Amino acid sequence: MKRDVLFEAMKNTTRVKEQLLSLWAFYNTEKVNVGMGLLPRTAMSVEVMRSWWEAINRLDGSVMAVYLVCDEDMSRSLREFNLNTRQVAGKMITGEPEAYSAEDLAHWWEAVSRAMRKEIGNEKADSGFLAVS
Repeated sequence: MKRDVLFEAMKNTTRVKEQLLSLWAFYNTEKVNVGMGLLPRTAMSVEVMRSWWEAINRLDGSVMAVYLVCDEDMSRSLREFNLNTRQVAGKMITGEPEAYSAEDLAHWWEAVSRAMRKEIGNEKADSGFLAVS
């Protein structure tokens, strides 16, 4: 059961990561376009937001499942990933696409990945394979 929960959590963190980048790409372009006097792309905004909410809502389910079957380190790292990505998304949606940081996202992703490897007993848990300096 634990491996299934972790596998689903990894799929959902990947979806959130991808959708956060999509939000950045859309809202960064939108900010430039509106600054040049172009009309906002409302239909595309709705689609980007729908995809974001779908991904983050799935991650919410994983956060609860991880809380039930995994240790505190795993649960905490996933909750922090969830909270941090929500905060960045909120800032981008309200006109601050520069709030997105690939470096921050890599650090949050690494924390989740490291906790997952530790949770399944992978001896490479402390290898820093994905570490960003």
